[in-house]
Amino acid sequence: MGKTRFENMRILLICTTDNMIWQFLTPHLQDLISYGAKVDCVCGKTGFWFDDLKEMGFSMIELKMKRSPLNLTNFKAYKFLKKLHRENNYNLIYCQQPTGGMLGRFIGKKFGLPVIYTAHGFFFFKGNNPLKNLIFRSAERYMAKFTDILITMNEEDYVASKRFKAKKTYKINGIGLDTDKYHENENLNFAKFLSRESDSSSILVEEKEVLFNLNDSINDVINLEKNNFDEYEDFKKSLSISPEKKIILSVSEFIPRKNYQTMLKTISKLSKERQDFVYLMCGSGREFEKMQDLAKKLKISEFVRFLGYRKDVNKIMETSDVFFHQSFHEGLTMGIIEAMHFALPVVASCVRGNKDLIDDGYGGVLTMPEDLKAQVLALNMLLDDKKMREKMGQYNQEKSVKYSLEKVREQLKHIYRENGFID
Repeated sequence: MGKTRFENMRILLICTTDNMIWQFLTPHLQDLISYGAKVDCVCGKTGFWFDDLKEMGFSMIELKMKRSPLNLTNFKAYKFLKKLHRENNYNLIYCQQPTGGMLGRFIGKKFGLPVIYTAHGFFFFKGNNPLKNLIFRSAERYMAKFTDILITMNEEDYVASKRFKAKKTYKINGIGLDTDKYHENENLNFAKFLSRESDSSSILVEEKEVLFNLNDSINDVINLEKNNFDEYEDFKKSLSISPEKKIILSVSEFIPRKNYQTMLKTISKLSKERQDFVYLMCGSGREFEKMQDLAKKLKISEFVRFLGYRKDVNKIMETSDVFFHQSFHEGLTMGIIEAMHFALPVVASCVRGNKDLIDDGYGGVLTMPEDLKAQVLALNMLLDDKKMREKMGQYNQEKSVKYSLEKVREQLKHIYRENGFID
């Protein structure tokens, strides 16, 4: 690699929370460092992620920020960032999320620094409160004037951003799913095709070869199937789920916009029609205990499992049958992309971000986020029809390739190259 503009640059990356960096940004930070840049990461410390990132060798600086960019307490964060820049003389601001984006661009404006802003979902969106939309849209329009590169992740945000006056505007396919981390367990995925009402081993072998491009002999494949079927059942037992139960899965943070309240009410209605399923929820957040209380109030404790934050979500997805996600708005949620990679059909809310990922009727079913009747209907349809689940799952798996880490890295390289940061 020849000399790049990134070489010897000091970059200030501003992100609202440490878990955003830990879960999604580390490969992209590593790329910046590989180009020769020195990157300081400023973020809030919300869990083990901050210390993990330090142990991984990243330069981490703790700064408390509020999620809402208009919260007045963020003024203290702005004063801290001004002091930090005066001490370190940064060459570039690289900011993420609404609050990080606001603070970073004000710092860029104050000191005349170039700014790259990645919008993980604007705070204005279709279906939101009109007054809030007016406020946040106006704020983004104003801050775009001192944004050199504005990166969006879904069509609705991209269309909106084109009306602003950032110097350059782009759309990328999310943060990028690192599929390499799943390779050691990828064969387990095929166990779902063995678990219920298999037609014949020859059909299963054909499906496996299509999904994973394996070149094993038929005997080797059958042996793998048997071993992974045992692993599949053992893993269900570890979650206290009987083998005949179908699994509905949600993976997201327990915060209001993820809409767990509606999903639990949907599960309550579903449980009155059938009892052959379990609903698993992976994630943590400030509404975790509140949702546990709601499940007790709805008397559905036997149908639900609150699994908390998990590092083995891939295994859980491999044992699941349907992915369920009814958020009020998204940027481009990694949870759905992961579900697509693991060949799951998805019942998702018909909102920004989700509409980019799930093709209604092909990869799953889109419903309105508070339409319990439609959600129950969609879940019943998929739980009853194994062939439909497999067909939609395969469709999603093929589509998920465009959201891979490799593809997104190439998109970011194109942006860096077009703007003279790399050769």
